Amino acid sequence: MLEWKLSFVFVLSSVVLWVLPLVVTANTKCQQQLEDAKSLIESGVVDIRLPVCMADGSFAPKQCNFQGCFCVDERTGVCKGGTKCQPIGPDEGCVKHKQDS
Repeated sequence: MLEWKLSFVFVLSSVVLWVLPLVVTANTKCQQQLEDAKSLIESGVVDIRLPVCMADGSFAPKQCNFQGCFCVDERTGVCKGGTKCQPIGPDEGCVKHKQDS
């Protein structure tokens, strides 16, 4: 799920110009939202929900905030219930909700 970008580094050594490939990873939507939320917290904003990202950069299927926990689409982080998104219990998983999408 991580996106890769290929860049090049130009290194001048003596009279030889070396072109070295440099792989740069782009943040996923979850990772970018997490970075943005952390920046807001550092600037003094309170009541910010920190998204939970999986190792591959996708959203964890269950996200929680001050109103409760919700099952979300792992790619977008959007609640799977749409406008009728209902909170689930803190001990309830999202496996049964995956069929609803």
